[in-house]
Amino acid sequence: MDDRRDLFLIIIQNIPMHTLYVRVFSSAVNTMQLNLRSSIVKRLQELSISFHDKYQSGKLQTKVLRDVETLEYCRASYEFRAARDSHDRLCVFIYGV
Repeated sequence: MDDRRDLFLIIIQNIPMHTLYVRVFSSAVNTMQLNLRSSIVKRLQELSISFHDKYQSGKLQTKVLRDVETLEYCRASYEFRAARDSHDRLCVFIYGV
């Protein structure tokens, strides 16, 4: 009976803690992306006119977006692995598998 109560408490506390984790982690990643985009835009504005004449604006924009999207993909991949790992640990705790 004690095991069921412990399991219930673990599951109940997991919901708000996971919500807090996702909120904090997402906020940090969004701030990082905002800072990255701001830095890129600032750097692009500092470049000479001849640089912008040499490269098409669409190509520059595509490269910037692709780089930021790659970081977003890495974050999503990390979140998936973290969720899978915590699920595996919970199964080991519950079932002893």
